[in-house]
Amino acid sequence: MSQSNFLTNIQQLQDKYYDKNNGKNRIFKTKQKNECAEEVSQQVGLDTLLQYSVFILNDNEIHVDYTVLKTYISPSNYKSIIDYIIYVIKYTLDKYSSFSIIINLDTFTITAFERHRGIITQFCDSTIDCEFSPKLTKLVIRNSPSFIKTSVQTFGSLIPDNVYGKLSVLSKVKK
Repeated sequence: MSQSNFLTNIQQLQDKYYDKNNGKNRIFKTKQKNECAEEVSQQVGLDTLLQYSVFILNDNEIHVDYTVLKTYISPSNYKSIIDYIIYVIKYTLDKYSSFSIIINLDTFTITAFERHRGIITQFCDSTIDCEFSPKLTKLVIRNSPSFIKTSVQTFGSLIPDNVYGKLSVLSKVKK
């Protein structure tokens, strides 16, 4: 199934969830979004969702697609998501001596950052001092909201040197 059709199916599941639960909340959305994400995970299956959101292209390029990830990410599956990303990195390194990561952050917002802070922190804690960083050739953040670029510039000293030098933050291209 194409990425587009897959996202359409997920959107239908989300619409069904919100219809059943009196629509989307305008405030205090976190709990509702997490419940919807859990519903999507249960209906589609975490393994399938992971394969559509973290995948390998062009030999050793690992792609992470937030537009899919956001549809099912919740505190209940943080560990599974992190474990899968690490699995994909290890799988790639079994075949190649290096890897790159391209992250599509289209639709990522400051409130999404706040909502997903837990998984971001856990992922960084799990990988910051691991054996992967020397084998990372590039880390590209595509469709980045402006606050990401500003944050990287402001807090760049917190990013390890062997990763910071490989980081590219590309703003979203206006259509």
